[in-house]
Amino acid sequence: MSDSTVESVKQSFRPHEFLLLFLLCCSLALNVYLAPKRIAANQNHQSPSESGRSLVVHGPIPQLPVDSIEGNHIDLAFRGKPLPTVLYFFTPSCIWCRRNLSSLESLVGLTKDKYVFYGISLTNDGLSDYLQHNRLPFQVYSVSKNTPISLQPNATPTTLVLDANGFIQKRWDGAFTGDNKREIESYFSCSLPEISSI
Repeated sequence: MSDSTVESVKQSFRPHEFLLLFLLCCSLALNVYLAPKRIAANQNHQSPSESGRSLVVHGPIPQLPVDSIEGNHIDLAFRGKPLPTVLYFFTPSCIWCRRNLSSLESLVGLTKDKYVFYGISLTNDGLSDYLQHNRLPFQVYSVSKNTPISLQPNATPTTLVLDANGFIQKRWDGAFTGDNKREIESYFSCSLPEISSI
């Protein structure tokens, strides 16, 4: 670079512009230095937007870490079972879950020889009271601190059907009404009552 070019560059930059250029370079260097740490932190952190991410039809759920009503940790395994599994995700405070109870009880009664049902509460808050007032016709668990958020649906009720190897065959989000009701009746070859109007 000739002396005249250097002089022209010096004249085109004012002192505060050198300071801004210096700060920009420092910021760039810091971002390059911190990028691997941010990537690692993001891989270990699951955001709420990842809720239910792994609960896709044809996706596997080899096991589901949950807590029993008594607070004991259990890993529900679904691979190699003699019967397909139905997972019914609910929350004790969910009005649609309560309205859905009579239809759910009918479904269990009509298909209990062909499927194993589990209820999975997304919270332990109020679960004991809920179960005292609502006798669910299957074993109930709650998600635990070990349950990945990717295996928790972001709305309730959510119903999953797993084949005998733990692969999701069907998923219905919401109560057993409208299209859900028709699809569930067709899939299970049964007729369900309308949900209650609590």
